Amino acid sequence: MGKFDGRVVLITGGARGQGRSHALAFAREGADVAFCDIAAQLDSVPYPMSRSADLDETTKLVEELDRRCVGVTADVRDGAQVRAFVERAVTELGRVDFLLANAGIFSSLAMEVGGNGITVNAVCPTGVDTTMIQNPAAYASFLPDTENPTREDAAPAFQSLNAIPVPWIEPIDISNAMVFLCSDEARYITGETLAVAAGATAANAG
Repeated sequence: MGKFDGRVVLITGGARGQGRSHALAFAREGADVAFCDIAAQLDSVPYPMSRSADLDETTKLVEELDRRCVGVTADVRDGAQVRAFVERAVTELGRVDFLLANAGIFSSLAMEVGGNGITVNAVCPTGVDTTMIQNPAAYASFLPDTENPTREDAAPAFQSLNAIPVPWIEPIDISNAMVFLCSDEARYITGETLAVAAGATAANAG
């Protein structure tokens, strides 16, 4: 028995990285998965973004866990595309129990929906070992005086941000927090920000 047997999770940005990790973590707990991803490159993003092959791979990996999966190409900046994604998820999977949005959600939403028994929380990580930080542009931002800095060059700079001596954390660390917040164990936790940050925010603690 998994924590989420018979449940459905909807994930934005699920083709790879943290989103894929979340999809697999929830599938291992018995959830069926619907996810979307832009699966295209944006000129404003200085690292390679996901492609349709990544979307297909996430779908395959979820299905290998014997869970149903709906993978959709959609741009979350486009409301019509998001609505179509949700409608397809509900049509094919029957319901949506959890939403994992790789974008900010504020505590005011928790107040708005709390009366319906819906909880809303945010997970705030330090650097996570994905292409979002593992790319030449990110390395150069930390080491502007180093020519062609590498992952190894940048690691000490990333580590300097964290109280725990690691340069970055893994996607599964965020996924585990997501699983907890969606579980019955966290049923009365809402409107909160959970820092999974290796102590990066410790200096700000009051």
